[in-house]
Amino acid sequence: MDGRTPQLRNRLEPRFWILLSISFVLLAAILSGALIEFDAFERFYAYTRDHEDWELDEIAMAMAATLLAFVVVTSIAAFVVMRRLITEVHNSMELERQLAHGRKLEAVGTLIAGVAHSVNNFLVPILTLSKLTRKSADTDSVLYRDMDKVVQAVEGASAVLRDVLVFTRWAENDEKSCQIEDALRSTLPLARVAAPSTVHVRDNIDPTPGTVDVSFTDLQTIVLNFTSNGTAAIGANVGEIIVGLRTEILTSALTLGVMELKPGNYAVLSVSDSGAGMDGETLRRAIEPFFTTKEVGQGTGLGLSMAHGIVTSAGGGIDIESDVGSGTVVRVYLPLRDGPDTD
Repeated sequence: MDGRTPQLRNRLEPRFWILLSISFVLLAAILSGALIEFDAFERFYAYTRDHEDWELDEIAMAMAATLLAFVVVTSIAAFVVMRRLITEVHNSMELERQLAHGRKLEAVGTLIAGVAHSVNNFLVPILTLSKLTRKSADTDSVLYRDMDKVVQAVEGASAVLRDVLVFTRWAENDEKSCQIEDALRSTLPLARVAAPSTVHVRDNIDPTPGTVDVSFTDLQTIVLNFTSNGTAAIGANVGEIIVGLRTEILTSALTLGVMELKPGNYAVLSVSDSGAGMDGETLRRAIEPFFTTKEVGQGTGLGLSMAHGIVTSAGGGIDIESDVGSGTVVRVYLPLRDGPDTD
């Protein structure tokens, strides 16, 4: 079903209206020809002249008006019903596509988790033996320094694999929450340092007290991934990235893709850029694992998918808006454990 829903809808609607128009014209032509062939108008007129006392003129006018009203009302009803039917079919197909995409993400996540778990098992003896060797060596020796570098490298690899397992929900992160405003303000200097001189990173942060069920490290990863994508979209041009934060109270459920956000207090983190933007097909596949528009070696295609996994695990959702030539806006909805300050 992937990718066929918009095209199918575009084929259905013109075809339906063309067939309906042709059918209406043919029916009107056939009825008109039949009435003319049988001299229906002259006969009806003569009949009403012969029976003036019946006031058939008035009766005929009333019947014609009733028939015309019936035709108009029926046409309007048919139009409304068909439009609703087309909308329902489109929504049903879109939901089916999103569910299929969700199953695909789940399968890929299971595969990645299995690989990460296996690689992590291989790293355990390397880390253990490296630590034992380092412990037995003199602290001033070359062996100690080499083993220390090996230990740091293996621990770094283990941390990456743990992030992958957390992303695929095979493991729980020790850090379960953070103060979102403090974490975001601490991350912005890193985003500014990582951006080239042609890209200005500025913030638009409203006071947002409250805790979200995302660790400081995960929130930092999300923001840096989004700003990195914005920098890549701007390219060699001069551009701007705006990192925003605000609170929003949802009074009713909000559907984002296959996720439905419950009513409540949410922190809304947004990252917008003035880059090239995305077309419909690219936008549809944006959170798909390993999908990237960057050159080979420039990206893994896991940034948005990892962010999506982290956010959905916290009960939130991601909304992406983009048009070619108009840049991209990514909004992350995270439920606030503590409501906004009302003092």
